[in-house]
Amino acid sequence: MATPSTCKPFAMAIYNLLITCLLLGGAHAVEANSSSSCIRSLNTIYETEAKVTDDSVTRIYILCPQTEFYIALNFAEDGTPLDGQYPIPIGRPNIHVKCGENGRSDNNCQLVRGLVHVGVVDEFGAGKPVENVRLEGLTFFRATSVNVIAMVGGDVTIRDCIFKVSKNDEALCRMVRVVI
Repeated sequence: MATPSTCKPFAMAIYNLLITCLLLGGAHAVEANSSSSCIRSLNTIYETEAKVTDDSVTRIYILCPQTEFYIALNFAEDGTPLDGQYPIPIGRPNIHVKCGENGRSDNNCQLVRGLVHVGVVDEFGAGKPVENVRLEGLTFFRATSVNVIAMVGGDVTIRDCIFKVSKNDEALCRMVRVVI
């Protein structure tokens, strides 16, 4: 039987969703994490995106300020990260990833290490361009290959992000067009 303490989080989530829709003029938006919590592992984004069935709804992922997200350098044969977290997967439209509620770089969300920090790739077989994608307030640091790789078409807005590179680092971003 539901108690007031178990019903309250669900009621607050519905309330937050309604307020978000009203503020956006009736647009569909779902905050992938509640405003009282934030994401401490990029694996949460990967696992949530893997389950998305309706990518017409905007998903908002709020990363915890003052957090370093260590991205894997090595992966198992099935793609599971062995020594860190998944990179941020941008394989569908309508994804917003923000550092803190306001998406500002001074919130200090650092993506550290990893072969790549953000993959704009068709990871989940959506088979369409990515649109309405925003990366806000992130700090990219020490990727061993590139910070962002784009292998599918679309529009990605990168706002108030910091790319920290040393003189030995190569490209920040790489766009690849695959023709079959």
